[in-house]
Amino acid sequence: FLSTIFDTSNPLTQADIEKLTQEAGLDLNSTQNVQVNVADFFNFTDAENALGIDLSPIQDFNFTVTPVDIYDIILDNQDALFVLNFDFQVIGSFDAPMGKFANSFGNAVVIDSNYLIEEVTEVVNTNLNSLNSSIPTVLSSTFTTVLNVTENLENLELNHYAMQVDAVFRNREDYYMSTPENNERMIINLQTDLNLDIPLESTAPVLGALEGLNFIRLFLQSTFMTIVFFMILLSVMLIYSLMIADVDEKTYEMGMLRALGLRRASLVQIIVIQSVIFSGIGIIAGMILSATLNSGLRWYIFNTSKNSTTYWLSVSAALSGIIIGALMPILSNIWAIKRALGKKIRDSLDVFHTGLNEVMIRIIKLENYGLSIFEITLGITLTLMGVITYYFLPASFLFNRLDLFFFILNMILVGMIIGLTFLCFLIFPYVQMGIIYVFTFVFSFDLKLRPLILKNLNHSHKKRNMKTAMLFTIALSFLVFSGSSLLLIGNLILGFIKNFVGGDIVISSFLSGNHLPEKDLRAFCDREMVKEKPLMEMYAFAGLELTEYFEEVFGQSFEFRLNSGGSFPDNEVNIIPVEENYIDSSLIGFYVPKHLHSGVNFQNSQGKPDVVKSLYSDEKTTEFGNDLDPYDTVSKNMSSASSSGTSSFAYDRTQQIKGVLPLGIKDVLSIKGGDTIKLALTQQNLQINSNYRYLVRGLPQKVPGFFFMSYKQVQFFLQSIISFPQAFEMAYFQSFLKDNKAPYDEYLNKADVKTWSYNYPKERLLVRLIKGVTDTERNVLVNQLSGLLTDDTMVVFNVAAFEKAVKSTTSLLQIFMILLGAIAFILSFFLLIISTTSNINENMWEFGVLRAIGLQKMQILRVYLYESIAVTLSA
Repeated sequence: FLSTIFDTSNPLTQADIEKLTQEAGLDLNSTQNVQVNVADFFNFTDAENALGIDLSPIQDFNFTVTPVDIYDIILDNQDALFVLNFDFQVIGSFDAPMGKFANSFGNAVVIDSNYLIEEVTEVVNTNLNSLNSSIPTVLSSTFTTVLNVTENLENLELNHYAMQVDAVFRNREDYYMSTPENNERMIINLQTDLNLDIPLESTAPVLGALEGLNFIRLFLQSTFMTIVFFMILLSVMLIYSLMIADVDEKTYEMGMLRALGLRRASLVQIIVIQSVIFSGIGIIAGMILSATLNSGLRWYIFNTSKNSTTYWLSVSAALSGIIIGALMPILSNIWAIKRALGKKIRDSLDVFHTGLNEVMIRIIKLENYGLSIFEITLGITLTLMGVITYYFLPASFLFNRLDLFFFILNMILVGMIIGLTFLCFLIFPYVQMGIIYVFTFVFSFDLKLRPLILKNLNHSHKKRNMKTAMLFTIALSFLVFSGSSLLLIGNLILGFIKNFVGGDIVISSFLSGNHLPEKDLRAFCDREMVKEKPLMEMYAFAGLELTEYFEEVFGQSFEFRLNSGGSFPDNEVNIIPVEENYIDSSLIGFYVPKHLHSGVNFQNSQGKPDVVKSLYSDEKTTEFGNDLDPYDTVSKNMSSASSSGTSSFAYDRTQQIKGVLPLGIKDVLSIKGGDTIKLALTQQNLQINSNYRYLVRGLPQKVPGFFFMSYKQVQFFLQSIISFPQAFEMAYFQSFLKDNKAPYDEYLNKADVKTWSYNYPKERLLVRLIKGVTDTERNVLVNQLSGLLTDDTMVVFNVAAFEKAVKSTTSLLQIFMILLGAIAFILSFFLLIISTTSNINENMWEFGVLRAIGLQKMQILRVYLYESIAVTLSA
């Protein structure tokens, strides 16, 4: 009530007191006594119901004073009457409320409600006691009674008057990690269970935030599943190679046991038991190690993200590790046992026998040959790929199963990587040969070793080297694929946020009809820019979309459509006016000018030609006069306006509306910068159809804060940028058509409209900060701007805060990728050791022969070194 009479933020003046007494119907210059009844100024019934205390002691109280007494009491005791002083100890601070309360509160103090009433009562009593000692005797008994009543405030339960109640679900991680459908069902069930017969609004801010990130979550989930697949593939190859190498080393031992009479079944039992023991020990050790690393990694993630769940391994992770660790050694032994026991005892006891020298001849009748396993496998694989691609992929998209959609896409990409890996096998020999030729050419003293190295690569060690090269190729392609995918996600999120927001700090109003308080925001920004050490370098406003403005002004729905002059193609367009320095105030990295109006002298903003500034210039525009339009062809639609008899109409209908369109509409409308096309405004009831000449100033690929792109799909959500003066003039012209003049004049006479530049409502404010602004200075500025907002539907975007959060998440992903890369190369390292060891063991006799014919130890070492380098480099 007081704030409607005078400014309560400053001390009262005599003029303020005069306003207050006039509101009460008193004359300050009068010396007559005035009887004041408290009940005339206060609704005691509502107050008692609201506060729950008895106010009857003061309900019937009245007193007699002179206006001069009222003046003296208020002016001399304004601190005691209107100011409550509290002493608080600050125990902490926070950068953002994170959904606990509206961002629009700006600078806020959070205090414990359990002690608030007690503090308020104590301060009020202190004020009233000081007031009671300085007031006239006639009012002394009144304030004594008021003091007794305020003591009852201590029994007031403040929580019963809460405007907002925050609830936290028990075991909420289980809910939020579930599907979006289950999350929505949970909220609906809660609202149903409450069943409160009061007008309340139930919101789920965490769920809302998760819904916005659902697309990214699914993308990450599918990427991680692909990573897990690659890790399993690498692990399987290593385990298989280990088992094969182990059995190959014991071939002689098994042959000796068979020669001594041990049956094959007993040998199979020995091999299986050994693999089970090894896998059991490996599973236990692996679980302990993974649980330890998992706990440490989760601790770091929880500390960084300020969130936490459980430190235990997930059930799926533990089960997959146990199953793979138990089954793979057993399955690998099947082929290993076949190789070991399929040999004759004589071959098993031949320590110099190698598989390279084996010749196997099988004679099979054509009628018994049957089907080719390779052809069957290939046919089934291609059929499944066709079914998945042509049926499951579109179905998952149509039924909004994005998790399945991403999974199929990633599986196709994985198949491509594996297919390319197998194609690499065809060129491996040639690449390896080229590497050996280069090395032996550079190190010419080893030129005589070249035939021996090539023989090992192409014949003796070919199978084992190909297996090692394949593992290396898959490991490297896996790291490139997964690393680029995760990095792409981080850059995609950050780039989208920056392009969508448009500036360092952006204030947006998301509720129709709630416009930014332009006067207060502009005054604050102007003051900030002239400070000795300013934080702001530039700011600019963007207005309400033009059809929404017309609907707000005229109370009817409108629609703008663009075409090249005929009726086809015809695209709906949303027109948004911006200030002249919009590009100067935006993130210039997301401004990409293209196809500008040739012949126009574009000014530069942050080093780039500013197409928005050209909207405020008439350079290279065409004005039609009597000589150019003798038959009134262009301006024929003026008749409806001029026939209304309005003499004050001064808008030249034939002038061009200068605008900016996205590059993606270029081929759709067959236009370029400098072309003039038709802009049609149609009212919903088709009573008004106005045509404007639209001059294309440029076709940028990107404009910060706007959905501009170079793809043709932009035609379905087409946006255009124009200047504020032309937006106002278009509305001014519409006011002369049909019955629009009265609502237009009424709208312009509103008090808040008169405070807007161009009499046009603003929906966004972009702020560009100077370089070197600290996080603290930025947060203070954000809070100050938030305090100027009038509604919690107005949101302040701090791009630096978003960027910091995204980079923090990206750093976690990078750590994750480093760990995965280390694991992948450890697996590859062990496989390389196995391959090299097997090659050496299998060719011990060859070493002896080479030594016998004169090769030195270092030469033999270099032979295997060159071979390993060729294998790894080719991979």
